[in-house]
Amino acid sequence: MSGKAPIHPPSGSKSGGQSMTAKAGLIFPCARVRSHMKEVCFGQRIRPEAAICLAGVLEYLVAELLEVSGEEAKRQNRQRITPAHLLDTIRNDVDFSELAKNITLAHTGSSIRSSNPPETASHVVAQETRPDE
Repeated sequence: MSGKAPIHPPSGSKSGGQSMTAKAGLIFPCARVRSHMKEVCFGQRIRPEAAICLAGVLEYLVAELLEVSGEEAKRQNRQRITPAHLLDTIRNDVDFSELAKNITLAHTGSSIRSSNPPETASHVVAQETRPDE
């Protein structure tokens, strides 16, 4: 032996590589984000750094949304964040409302009543009894 370390580690030790997520210090799975990006961008190469960046941005947005929604739930003396808390957070924040202006969240109640009040019966009757021109 010439004093070099063996090529293969001893059989008792584990030398598995780190995932992209662990290397980046994120919680969101970078490999899964990359595979979703490959599905959307068919025929194009996706660099691992792009997936890491997108996973970091998504993780930040979700953390911010959950933090503000948790504060909203505490304000209402609740211990659980509901979809209604998420919707309130999205609608009350300028950036989130711009980002999610066309979404519909399940189990949040009807927001149609607050934005468009129903017509009163007298208003409907007045339209029906109007003489034809």
